[in-house]
Amino acid sequence: MCGMNKYRYKVGTADGRVITESLQAESGLLLRRKLEAEGYYVFAIEKQNRPWFNFSRGEHVPATDFLIFNQELTILLKAGIPISKALALLRERLENQNFKTIIGKIKEQVESGKSLSESFARFSDTFSPVYISTLNAGETSGALIKVLKKFTAYQKDVIRFQKKVQQALIYPSILLGLVTVIIFVFLNKIVPTFSSMYDDLHTRLPSATRNLVRISNLTRYYSGPLLAGFIGLAVFFFYWKKTPVGARIIDRILLKMPFVGRILEKYSLAQFTKTLQTTLEGGIPLPRALALSCQAMSNRYLASVIRPITEKVREGVRLHVALKELGRIPPMIVEMVGVGEDTGALEEMLENISQLYDEEIDNNINTLLAVIEPALILLMGIVVTVILISMYLPIFEMADRIGG
Repeated sequence: MCGMNKYRYKVGTADGRVITESLQAESGLLLRRKLEAEGYYVFAIEKQNRPWFNFSRGEHVPATDFLIFNQELTILLKAGIPISKALALLRERLENQNFKTIIGKIKEQVESGKSLSESFARFSDTFSPVYISTLNAGETSGALIKVLKKFTAYQKDVIRFQKKVQQALIYPSILLGLVTVIIFVFLNKIVPTFSSMYDDLHTRLPSATRNLVRISNLTRYYSGPLLAGFIGLAVFFFYWKKTPVGARIIDRILLKMPFVGRILEKYSLAQFTKTLQTTLEGGIPLPRALALSCQAMSNRYLASVIRPITEKVREGVRLHVALKELGRIPPMIVEMVGVGEDTGALEEMLENISQLYDEEIDNNINTLLAVIEPALILLMGIVVTVILISMYLPIFEMADRIGG
């Protein structure tokens, strides 16, 4: 399955100590087997349910800081420096206090005999399952440095892509904010001035002007309750979209949006293929790599659609056949995966798919921006024009009556 659950367990050691900690695992049974294989006596394992609204979060580590950390860790390990010493050196260089504290605790875990992946797994709320599983695969295969290099390249691609999307949204967001400010100023400053002038004339206003005055009065006299209601809805929406049900519903709606939905779908599929390529190159078995790749997808609904292929592949179905049966993956992508499986070059083919998606998304974003920018400017012009005409309409009517 794509999802990991958090379990709280109580175990005993051979020297009589009792340890109670939390850890993420695919199931309680697999966690029990893991702990028993490590030599612990398992007393209890309890699944921790996530509350509907979860206000607590793991410590935040900036993506750029984490990238630099992994780059430097790779260099130190390649130079032959022991892991605990490398962690100590890196900890001293860190400026982010949260990250510094976590690395200090991980260093203590390593010095007590834990592997690097086990030590990072203690902070599964902070570090992604993809990273932890990649470390584990590198340690198991004896190619930790090679795996870290691949994960670092993967991090660079993810950060670059996220920045590209964020930068693409900056200008439309500024224009949208400008439109909102202009409308607010008109409704709260200019319209009331004209309304007061028309009251002195004791003339019946056109319906368009009356409606505009009503909207202006609503925003002026009920701005407090409206703002409070908007903030309340925003807070509810913010936490609701973090729940599994809320995330899937919202992500499904986003995918149905014209043009934007297609870009978001390509973005999630690019995340899937990029993560799958990285985890497979790191030596992680295909079923587990698929599960991790689902977790890396930003669109939870699409992840839930792709999830069944994990079990199908585990049962012996070929990847491209499982993808084809979904009916959601483009035929060309299915064909490329099939060629990769047939030739034994699946990782290389997945890299080609990721690059293809990157280029398509670049083109789609540029096209979208070319449409959005003039559309927002046009919208701003229409709104301002409608407001101005509605305000001056009584003057035009009075001029017509006088002229007639």
